[in-house]
Amino acid sequence: MSSNKPLSFKIYDKDVWVDIASNIHHTYNAAKGCWEDGQIGADIHIYSESLINNKWKCNETFVEEVEEDYIHFEVPYQEAFFTGRNYLLFGIIAGVRAREYQMLEPKGMPDNVSEDIKRCYKAWETDAHTPSYLDLKELEQLDDDMNLPVFLSSMEDEEYVIHTAKIIKNWILELKKFEGEDHRVVFWFDN
Repeated sequence: MSSNKPLSFKIYDKDVWVDIASNIHHTYNAAKGCWEDGQIGADIHIYSESLINNKWKCNETFVEEVEEDYIHFEVPYQEAFFTGRNYLLFGIIAGVRAREYQMLEPKGMPDNVSEDIKRCYKAWETDAHTPSYLDLKELEQLDDDMNLPVFLSSMEDEEYVIHTAKIIKNWILELKKFEGEDHRVVFWFDN
């Protein structure tokens, strides 16, 4: 049964609560003595790679688009591996936003990352943070370790927890569709 109560946690030493259903965060402004609303701002950039002949290859196709003085090098939104914004998931896999639910430490960008992902990551410069990667075995272990009864007892929004678990399971299924000796996701966040 789902509750309409928000998920509460601290971000950057500000009192914040998140209404998951509406994707709105509310920040307490001590100077004004009131709560202020704003859109949630952390996004994940995640790509799948397969190991083929001892070299990691990105499974998505990047496109270069010129916009005024800036060149975008990105996978089109409709073709992206994952496009959701899920703070519980971000917390679990890298400690981003919902740190109290963190299960994995970010490992940084892999040294042997594919050239397209490396180029995209570098283009984000200082806006990119908390890079990491998870191979198929790590995702399967995470799926096993993510004990739903424990999460459900600590969260007020049961549907959100179940949805998060389904995302991880879907990543595993998607990676298994690709050819190669091994598979992984490579990701980072921006605010």
